[in-house]
Amino acid sequence: MTAPLPDISPTPLARRLAALALIGAGVAAGVGQVVLLRELLNIAAGNELTIGLMLAGWFLWGAVGASWVGRRAARDTHTWHALKRVLVLAPEPWLMLAFSAYGVRLVPLLLSRIAPPWGVPMGAVMGLPHLVAVSLLAALPAAMLAGAQFAAGLALYARLQPHSSATGQAYGLDAVGHLAGGVLTAVLLSLGLGPYPMVVIGGVASLIGGVSVLWALGSPRTALMRWSPAAVVLLIGSVSWLATGWAFHTSRLLFKHQHPLTEIETPHGSLGVVQWGEGGVYFYSNGVPSFPSPPTPQIQHLVHFPMLQAAAWARPDVPLRALLVGGGAAGGLHEVLQYGPRVQVDYVELDPGLIRLARQYLVGRDRGALDDPRVHVWAMDGRLWVKQRSAALQSRNGDGGLPPTPSLKGGGDGYDVVILGVPEPMTAQINRFYTVEFLREAAAVMTPEGVLGLQMPSSDTYLGDELLRLDAVLLRTVREVFPQVALLPGDPMVLAASRTAALTEDAEVLRARLDALQIDAPDFRAHAWDRLFPFEVRQVRKTLDGAPPLPLNTDARPIGYFYGQAYWVAQHSRSSWAFFNGLSRLTLGHLVAAVLLLLALAAAAGLVSRRAAATALPAAILGTGWVSMALEVTLLFAFQVYYGYVYQQLGVITGAFMVGLAWGAMRGARAAAQANSRRAWGLMIGAQLALAAEALLLPTVLHGLSGLQLQSALLIRVLFPVLTALVGLVVGVQFPLAAHLSSAANAAHAGARLYAADLIGACLGAAVAGAMLLPVLGLTGTCLTAAAVSGGLAVLLVLARGRAR
Repeated sequence: MTAPLPDISPTPLARRLAALALIGAGVAAGVGQVVLLRELLNIAAGNELTIGLMLAGWFLWGAVGASWVGRRAARDTHTWHALKRVLVLAPEPWLMLAFSAYGVRLVPLLLSRIAPPWGVPMGAVMGLPHLVAVSLLAALPAAMLAGAQFAAGLALYARLQPHSSATGQAYGLDAVGHLAGGVLTAVLLSLGLGPYPMVVIGGVASLIGGVSVLWALGSPRTALMRWSPAAVVLLIGSVSWLATGWAFHTSRLLFKHQHPLTEIETPHGSLGVVQWGEGGVYFYSNGVPSFPSPPTPQIQHLVHFPMLQAAAWARPDVPLRALLVGGGAAGGLHEVLQYGPRVQVDYVELDPGLIRLARQYLVGRDRGALDDPRVHVWAMDGRLWVKQRSAALQSRNGDGGLPPTPSLKGGGDGYDVVILGVPEPMTAQINRFYTVEFLREAAAVMTPEGVLGLQMPSSDTYLGDELLRLDAVLLRTVREVFPQVALLPGDPMVLAASRTAALTEDAEVLRARLDALQIDAPDFRAHAWDRLFPFEVRQVRKTLDGAPPLPLNTDARPIGYFYGQAYWVAQHSRSSWAFFNGLSRLTLGHLVAAVLLLLALAAAAGLVSRRAAATALPAAILGTGWVSMALEVTLLFAFQVYYGYVYQQLGVITGAFMVGLAWGAMRGARAAAQANSRRAWGLMIGAQLALAAEALLLPTVLHGLSGLQLQSALLIRVLFPVLTALVGLVVGVQFPLAAHLSSAANAAHAGARLYAADLIGACLGAAVAGAMLLPVLGLTGTCLTAAAVSGGLAVLLVLARGRAR
């Protein structure tokens, strides 16, 4: 029985204040997710698997907090006072978030003090068990209290708005807050600000929400007095950040045995420079070593092996045109410029912040290479740049999105050499440069005899199963576009590939070309000959050709990313390879059969037990959370693959989802208030079928968008958010309808239960879709799986409706 609440007066002002409290909690939650994502990506070298792990942890703890409050919402009189105490804890999770964010930064320092296998040396990338533990622990305090606060805020709002639409309205208000938090963080990221100002904004939003709660309860003076200490804490924290730069202090702790020179935040990540050796520096990207200056011998192998293969080197009367995608600041530019005054280089680097730091901190001859008149530097995504250059060459009039550059202005048909100086394909973002589609785009900007140079992870001695499959996939993918491939074995292995050029693996031939060009490459001269020993090359080719039949690495099915993840995990845990090996055999038929089996079991349970039938609504919301996250991840992945670096558009696409979610929740709340039980069931079933239809149509739509010309870039940037908003709209409609149909006597209890189910579903979607389904099944397979799940939920709701009558 619900206890009376004599201390609440349901006035219009109180309702508005309660709504403001829900929005404030949503803002704080949205900011908190971005902060932890940012910091965890920093210590995981940008590995997107961290996104799924962190979101899974956030949703899991949020569900625990919401479920705990929901169960207590209607027990006794004292519970309401407990709920009030939860509501007025708003600043505490954000103070915890501040400690969590900076605690994440200090995790590498702590792990470096622990002996293996639990410890990780400073500068090394953490393994999967470490990332799982850190993600769960970092998200726990803020996420759990955020979920509890939403449930408690829902209880307050339902008391002040005693109507069947209150739950849906509260859900929509929380979504509006998430949207506002996403917009704020997107603006801060575009300005290059770090996590601390985001934490301050989250704390301010929580502060406003907490004051609104106490004011709604009729005690404004108490509210101001209660929140004064929290306001002082936030003020002191803001001033200390502005005055001393906490982020840089944490860097000094991380690089305790080195001398940090600077650290900056950019829209693409965190960049730092430390003193290295006598007069050298080391560049760090997202907390992980990126490259030193002076450079390592590796860059000489990557540059000179393909450059010496190009036919243009032997024609001194014509320009030698080169494209360098990444790696220029790491010494690649200097090595290319050694080929003489006729060399013309386009250098494409994603992060302009790296170029600024390189101009300031590179040592020796590498710094001057950036300002050489033969070099044209482009600060943009390399995949998008090549796509635009391909369009410009095809049109032959320079209107493909970029003006003609010096290297192509003189009537040339393309580049003689294209060198990919990007890292190995251990992330989805980097894997885009190793797919069939990108290789075809690269071939389109090259001369018929042009040579492509790239590297892939390998070993000097033995290729284990996971590394063998990764290398075999990448080599087969390169051969699909460039039939001629020369290998330079080693760790990493360098490939020179061409469509028609005659390539060589003869060390003496390459030595003679180095001498003729008077190239100063001592490390390449010293080591390439051993690596090109004929027996060594034959053995590597034989091993790779003997790999089992494997699919090509494509944009729609990034299997290279999957095997890259498997190789990364196996480096830290050999037993994990068995899991990935089994997962690689997963097919769409297996998943559809699993969905049908679960549906049959649920239907059988519902026919036997009315109580089992009553669980259909939470099950539908849980499944909808899974589907929505799977489709949102698919859209983000598709945008990244087809049109460039996703994090510039991340706030827009995810914000569009929240817009659709908020609008759908408001529409669903209105429909729930006006509909009887029969119509509400029908709307729920219709929404599930609409979501299944969206999932079925999405692959066709994405395929059509991938074929649009770059002149339609503005249209593309509009269509992706629209598609995401449509997914959010259908998802948002279902929550208030499910709350309306719930048989629970207390709206707050029902809402909290459904909210927890929604978060658990999103947790599973974040953990499964991006890390498993997309790499193995591809875009189409993931969408079809989502359609099967949503269709199965529609059938389950039909059965539950018949049982509920």
